[in-house]
Amino acid sequence: MNGSILVVEDDPDIAALITLYLEPRGFRIRIAGDGESALEALENESWDMVLLDINLPDTDGFTLLATIRRTRSVPVIMITARREDADAVRGLEGGADEYVTKPFSPRVLVARVDALLRRTRQEHGVISLGSEITVDMKTSRVFRNGARVPVPPREFALLRFLLERQGRPATPDEIYHAVWGNDYGDLTSVAVHIQRLRRRLEANPRKPCYIVTQRGFGYAIRQGAERE
Repeated sequence: MNGSILVVEDDPDIAALITLYLEPRGFRIRIAGDGESALEALENESWDMVLLDINLPDTDGFTLLATIRRTRSVPVIMITARREDADAVRGLEGGADEYVTKPFSPRVLVARVDALLRRTRQEHGVISLGSEITVDMKTSRVFRNGARVPVPPREFALLRFLLERQGRPATPDEIYHAVWGNDYGDLTSVAVHIQRLRRRLEANPRKPCYIVTQRGFGYAIRQGAERE
């Protein structure tokens, strides 16, 4: 699972459209049609993001946003039919992270959700590889589709080193020096550990999309990779 999103939207057609595009991305979606049910969902469950409509039957999104921000730092994207700049400024100054106006492109909304979650997770030490893999740098834990993947310390050290290079390739010599702490040694150990990581993380280790080989340069992490 890529994360859980609370969609606060009273229009069932728009709620269904959002669900249609986000669920295939691995998100767990819950719809709240009014402010009361939204607050109940926030009180009883933990959410990775809130998509919040401004016009609700029992309150307005600005009031609900203020209530959320008093106790929670969950990322919020406000969705509204209003196009006035003042509303956008009010929402952003009130603590919203993004602002989307109706009608919106579902694909653009998905892209904004992905980008905001990626930025938020990186700020908290959590890095996403595509839509399937998340790496918690603080706890040294790796998850694939929400399930814990056991990664031994040496392999995690290798993964951390590649992630910290932000896509720049590293030669086997550089990896061996950084991960094994030696200037000289058996460099085949690097290739062996790369293969082990691929078997843990890649859908097809023979055609990796996350831990890639750049011939003549070394190995690199491709964070935005998607499976074909």
